[in-house]
Amino acid sequence: LMDNHINPRTQKAYRGKIRAILAWMRDHRNPEISGKFIAGDSEEFDLEGLSNVNNEPIPVDILLEFFGYLTPKGDVKACSTMGGYRSAFRDWYKRNGKVDEFPDQQLSMLIGGHKRFVQGEKRDGNMSSFEGKRAMSMATYRKIVTHSLQVGLEGSQYLIHTAFLTLCWNLMSRSITIATLTWNNISWDGDAMVVYFQSTKTDQEGNNVYPKHVFANALEPLICPVLHLGLKIVSTEKIHKDKNQVFEGGDPGGKFSEWLQSLFKSLLSETELKELGMQA
Repeated sequence: LMDNHINPRTQKAYRGKIRAILAWMRDHRNPEISGKFIAGDSEEFDLEGLSNVNNEPIPVDILLEFFGYLTPKGDVKACSTMGGYRSAFRDWYKRNGKVDEFPDQQLSMLIGGHKRFVQGEKRDGNMSSFEGKRAMSMATYRKIVTHSLQVGLEGSQYLIHTAFLTLCWNLMSRSITIATLTWNNISWDGDAMVVYFQSTKTDQEGNNVYPKHVFANALEPLICPVLHLGLKIVSTEKIHKDKNQVFEGGDPGGKFSEWLQSLFKSLLSETELKELGMQA
């Protein structure tokens, strides 16, 4: 239950960031200091190595020095990257009962200064105005759905992945959310399909979730989510009779993401890929 308070993917990302500071301490700190916190090779870091035998957290000055290391001249990290490191370390302190010792105020000041620096770099044209992922345009959305209908693609790709895509788009949801969708979460209210999510990325406990309404697109059936979901229903058979998942099988979200990424790279230009935050 303790581990369940954070999504498994987030936990994996946090572990990667913790390994980063362990590697940095091994390579850049005095061995007498880093030796108190690190045992083993860089590929086999014990994540509990962030505390020494006396269960003392990493000293504040070392933690702040590491954040300074993250932003060397010529390699400015995105603000979201800095925030991700702060969240990972705060979670570690919380797990070990040391949350009161976490230097939240100092890191907030440091990251605030970093944000002002990044904005200055963007203003002066030294950095891109955009960070991370960007929304897919309507034109790109139509192009992807149109391609999924072309002759030569497997029927399963159309029936499953296109329905998955149209639901992601119309519900403005992440793939992991659509992957966990069950038929119990779908109902009808008049001419609207009502979808109710139990939780979201920003509301893991489901305290503020609300139903979303999806309407059929009679003027443009090509991108109609109700039509694509209906075709999936009448054209496929449930794999597991005792399960209620809309998209069955192992890791449907991961399979969809791989399929979508391959379509992006085959259909879009290098410029369009960069606009979406992807590499050619």
